[in-house]
Amino acid sequence: MTEAFTACLEKIRVDAPSMVVDHSAKAFEIYSRDESTSSQGFIYAVLFPTTVEEVSIILRHAQEHRIPVVPRGAGSGLSGACVPEVLSFIVSLEKMNRILEIDTQNHQAVVEPGVITGYLRHEAELKGLFYPPIPSSLDYCTLGGNVATNAGGLCAVKYGVTRKYVLGLEAVLPGGDIIRTGGKFVKHTSGYDFTQLLTGSEGTLAIITKITFSLLPFPSERATILVAFESLRNAGQCIAELLSKGIVPPTLELMPREAIDCVLNINRDLSFPFSQESATLLIEMDAFTPTSLQGEVEKLYEIVTTHTNIEPLLAASSSQRDEFWSVRKKIREAIAREANFVEADAVVPRKSLPALIEAAQLSAQEFGLKAVSYGHAGDGNLHTYFQNTNHDEAGWQDLQPKVLKHFFDQVVKLEGTISGEHGIGSLKKTYLPLAISERQIDLMRQVKKAFDPYGILNPGKVLP
Repeated sequence: MTEAFTACLEKIRVDAPSMVVDHSAKAFEIYSRDESTSSQGFIYAVLFPTTVEEVSIILRHAQEHRIPVVPRGAGSGLSGACVPEVLSFIVSLEKMNRILEIDTQNHQAVVEPGVITGYLRHEAELKGLFYPPIPSSLDYCTLGGNVATNAGGLCAVKYGVTRKYVLGLEAVLPGGDIIRTGGKFVKHTSGYDFTQLLTGSEGTLAIITKITFSLLPFPSERATILVAFESLRNAGQCIAELLSKGIVPPTLELMPREAIDCVLNINRDLSFPFSQESATLLIEMDAFTPTSLQGEVEKLYEIVTTHTNIEPLLAASSSQRDEFWSVRKKIREAIAREANFVEADAVVPRKSLPALIEAAQLSAQEFGLKAVSYGHAGDGNLHTYFQNTNHDEAGWQDLQPKVLKHFFDQVVKLEGTISGEHGIGSLKKTYLPLAISERQIDLMRQVKKAFDPYGILNPGKVLP
């Protein structure tokens, strides 16, 4: 097997002599895992192309030699999508990191896949424009990875997820063919929509090398509000009423008490203004004028104060806003430091959020684990972490698939699905039949085979 890798790599080096190839132990340590797991994948070499032509060379020779190739962004994913399950080339797109154009007339941006999400957001704001999808990892995740997983994030309630903003793609197919889908237009009916198909395909169909995004005018006014509730059910009822009355905040984050306590237990230097309440909503409103923003905040207050007896807190300054956000930003880190975990990012109809948290607690109790849930209440997407409290390693490994199956069974009964924004990758593919029919999975297999007849691109992902 390694002889084929060696022969393939020699051909790649001849055709792309300036491309960096790393065989070092340090590279293998970094690039063999993502943030979902500490287990390592299997790497023969890490390749760092800088042009679409170099990506084409890699895939052409890889298909010729039947060599598995795993594309990778920042490795910030939580589903194992870029962790190689078999000996593979890792194709890191981090050096393809240029913003090629920000078009202020058409409100569009053209970027390479290695651009950091927060960087595009910053550069667009300098030109009075706005890129709305912001995952919690926006300071280090890449736009290519966001497109590959159809990332959501903190503003999806009002603005939607990544797919809504992808107008066109340049991508390389297994075998090396370069295709360009969509373009700098806002609608088309010219055949099947490959732009949308590749968005969310988790690197299993093609390697994305250029992205055209739509942008919005930048809403310069913003208000940040904390609202505490005596019960999760009250919080859920408040969310439902806000949205039914047409109050759609960009950010509507739910932080149950156990999530807040987890952060405060780990970060003794932090404080939080509410100490006993069952749940807190972190809400952000935006607008183009102070008058419009004030009107929206007043309407929000009218509704939330009917669901809680606790006075909401409105951030009076940017520093206080940062204080409000400090706990929310540290939840995942605190959970990871507290205990080993397995994560689920299930999504349900918004009215079922309290039931989703109850389902997580029920699954945790069933297997002697701890469950902490938090996240994007406005779109029904919560991140649930099942933590190992007292099981040895063998027992913990045995319990992980059981607790996820138990939980996802309940999610489907709540008319939900098994992943809201983190994708399927390798960690959730076993559970895909719970969410979609076998006929749909068969159609997905046919699509995969049409794009990748030899199965070299990110093998072992998504499909069960």
